[in-house]
Amino acid sequence: LMLGKVGIEVNLRPEEAVTGTMVGSDGARLLDSDGNVLVIPQNALSQTVPVETKTVEPSTLTGIVGTDFTLLRAVEVNLTNRTLASSAELSFPAPAGLNSALPLVVAKAIEVRGARRLKLVALGRLSGSLITSGLNSLNGLSGILTSGQYFFLQAKAPLGFIFGTVKDGSGNPYASALTTSSTCSLVDLTGADGKYLIAGTVSEFTAQASDIYKNDTGTATGTITSANGAITTNLVIQVTPPRVVSITPADNSTGIETNASI
Repeated sequence: LMLGKVGIEVNLRPEEAVTGTMVGSDGARLLDSDGNVLVIPQNALSQTVPVETKTVEPSTLTGIVGTDFTLLRAVEVNLTNRTLASSAELSFPAPAGLNSALPLVVAKAIEVRGARRLKLVALGRLSGSLITSGLNSLNGLSGILTSGQYFFLQAKAPLGFIFGTVKDGSGNPYASALTTSSTCSLVDLTGADGKYLIAGTVSEFTAQASDIYKNDTGTATGTITSANGAITTNLVIQVTPPRVVSITPADNSTGIETNASI
């Protein structure tokens, strides 16, 4: 530097273009080019942010929806990393030939140990020519609060609901427990309060809670006796200590190389 001049060239990357419609505390009703309608209630947002929806191409969703459901539509909702104070309402045009006698549900794609699973977040209803998400008095339905992919599904059989709390052996709420039912592919992942909500067909079921990190489990059985019925089923995860299931080489083996794996 003492002997000459140094030139520095700085290139600034242009900011990514902001897409979507600006929505603030007044709320909004947004209609996209695919016919998806997102209604954000008043005061659900505290700041003005871009909001956008779009239909997810079904070919990108292979293996996510269980065989007990028919996928009607998946919609990507982008709330610019904001969490709504109250649930939005999402609608789309009902497909031709819809069987109105079978239940409609809305599930959100969540990731569990690298795998995508579907979590029940709302119920669906046929309202005129639209299928619309909605909440009722059922404990545990969160609705549409955050960005993500939301799946409108029609069950192939009548459904009821299973809810409760997952606890450890000492009676404390159990977080990060994956809860499942033997009769339905929808799952839930417990938070700090240990509460869960899943679905099941009108039949006997086995509910299971599994620690997603340690694979400790707890199960309970019950019976859903009517469509839309709900049953409380609390689960207890018991710690399973490590145990030896096999030994290689076998006891009293001979001729084993000194560098053989054990």
